[in-house]
Amino acid sequence: MNFVAIDFETANASRASACAIGLTVVENGAIAKSFQRLIRPSELFNEWGESCFDPFNVMIHGITEEDVKNEPEFNELWPSIAHYFSEQMIVAHHASFDISVLKYVCDEYEMPYPEFHYSCTRIISKRMWSDLVSHSLDVVADYLGIKFTHHKAEDDALACSQIAIRACQEVGVASLPELAEKLEFQNGHLFPGGYKAARLHLPSYHEIRLDEIVPSTDEFDPAHDFYSKTLVFTGQLDSMTRKEAMQKVVDVGGKCSKSVNRSTSFLVTGQQDFRRLTDGKTSNKIKKVEHLISQGYDIEIIPESEFVRMLGVSINRHTLESILSGEDEDEVDEIDDFFDSIEDWDEFERQVEEAGKYKGKHYSEYYNQVEQLKAGKKHHEAIELLLELVATVEREAGVSRRGVGGYSYLQLAIIYRKEKRFDEEVEILERYAEQHKAPGVAQRDLAERLGRARQLRRKHRA
Repeated sequence: MNFVAIDFETANASRASACAIGLTVVENGAIAKSFQRLIRPSELFNEWGESCFDPFNVMIHGITEEDVKNEPEFNELWPSIAHYFSEQMIVAHHASFDISVLKYVCDEYEMPYPEFHYSCTRIISKRMWSDLVSHSLDVVADYLGIKFTHHKAEDDALACSQIAIRACQEVGVASLPELAEKLEFQNGHLFPGGYKAARLHLPSYHEIRLDEIVPSTDEFDPAHDFYSKTLVFTGQLDSMTRKEAMQKVVDVGGKCSKSVNRSTSFLVTGQQDFRRLTDGKTSNKIKKVEHLISQGYDIEIIPESEFVRMLGVSINRHTLESILSGEDEDEVDEIDDFFDSIEDWDEFERQVEEAGKYKGKHYSEYYNQVEQLKAGKKHHEAIELLLELVATVEREAGVSRRGVGGYSYLQLAIIYRKEKRFDEEVEILERYAEQHKAPGVAQRDLAERLGRARQLRRKHRA
């Protein structure tokens, strides 16, 4: 069992403000090395001389600008630690945060992402010790008798490694990939130009026995949208498991089926699956529904967010935000109406596909080329290409109604800032701010970048 556990601490809410990293190296199932490195953020003070260290973050980890003022910036530190990430299995607790920090600091310094697969001990803990009231690092460590100082990067990485080792031992496997297979969750993958997130796997649809899903009440509201209706699910849900969703449907007087047929009333899609409607990558169930709709059958395709609203269940704010990903309810309704109005899906998909092409290829196929140009410091060529991609992204969004992604805008902003072209950085970020955003885009981060760009522009003009 070989892997490297990592933990980042940040100076403020920006994930590009890494101020410490902890690493624990595990070889043959035993801890071989553990250490911490402090990192100086790229900007210690703003134009008014205020520290970039947020008092809230300092309260958590205790690191201040004084501690890091003589430490290397991330791009200076990276050569000494890069080999720990090179084609290694990485593990972190709440890996979505730590991998995101790594991506953001790489973007900040125009460094290509390293390539590795990674696992998350928070996900592992949910599978292993599901009865815990929380699966935060301190709670899981306390349950397992692991002593550590929380929010000290080295200690967090060390505790994370011990959780991973314990889980492998209890399950009887010799590696994290084997553990993921046994516990049925998905490890993540970071690679130049993108990533695939680690996440929990849900039970396979065929494993759910419909005869076991019976109403928990005999009192129903005939006016409910799902009363006496038949629902089918496709894709992975974020707010609940598919079995839980089916139970909620029968509890309001609805019925569930595993396959689409003429009696189907609603096809509920996982949020990601619904977004792919405009990418020409629809599931067989969606295609069958589209065919039945074309024959005059009254069937609706609804995303998870709409399903939750129609169901009328109470879910927490974090879950709601995760499935809506910042979508405005009125905008969602408008988009749903737009999809409902489409009569020829083949022609619609053809139009979307054509709108998203630049010189015969989809704009996303150019992302690796952008990373190569940036790595080679060919900023002029990268800017020219990115401006073309921005225009293509906006053209496709105009046809598909799904909104724009932030990649090309962000890469332009990064290059402009490196070249101190603050007017152009503000201009491209304001252009992005005016667009309808695609679900899942990190809008807050880009909005924060715009605010900082405006400050730098004022300072530069003074």
